[in-house]
Amino acid sequence: MKSLKKMKQTFSWYLALTKPTIMLLVMITGATALFMEGSLLNEPLRFFLVLFALYLTGGSANALNQYFERDIDALMERTATRRPLPQKKIKAGHALIFSISIGVIGVLIFGFVFNWLTAMLSLATILFYSLYYTLYLKPNTTQNIVIGGVAGAMAPVGAWTAVTGEFALAPWLLFLIIFLWTPPHFWALAAFRTDDYVKSGLPMMPVIRGINSTMKQIFVYTLILVTA
Repeated sequence: MKSLKKMKQTFSWYLALTKPTIMLLVMITGATALFMEGSLLNEPLRFFLVLFALYLTGGSANALNQYFERDIDALMERTATRRPLPQKKIKAGHALIFSISIGVIGVLIFGFVFNWLTAMLSLATILFYSLYYTLYLKPNTTQNIVIGGVAGAMAPVGAWTAVTGEFALAPWLLFLIIFLWTPPHFWALAAFRTDDYVKSGLPMMPVIRGINSTMKQIFVYTLILVTA
């Protein structure tokens, strides 16, 4: 029983690396694109395989993000007590191996089961979020969330191309909705946790520009989202 309990706990720590709450949104938007496209509604196995591959690739990007930000996460109250790496529940090297492994599996599923366009899109998204956003954008610009939001909004595009092998307008409209939703959502969180971000040294909008300026930005993006 103790062994089983330990296995469950270890599984929960590795699952936490993938940021399951965020990945739920990815699954919902990916599934929405699949329902809109319609081809896999009579093929439940392939339908769920698309979502599984989306989870693996998105989870890989999130896990790599936590690997690279483990020292920063240790400084912030919100992340220090919730994420496995700052709590030393998982060794950093093990987290890196896990992150890369699930990403490779997800990309290969897209490539061999569906098509290589989606595989390359998924790989590009992983690299964009885990390297360009995490290591360059986030520490250097207040617009990090805006630009980094591209990665989080790609799920419907990836799901659509997995089925069709080509781009279309509909998934890009879903992409636009998610892209516009992302900045006000995360800026509101950052405004609530300003002290945390001051400790981290990250140039988040509320820290650098102030709460009033951030609220104006949130209003603008929300207005655009509502009218889009």
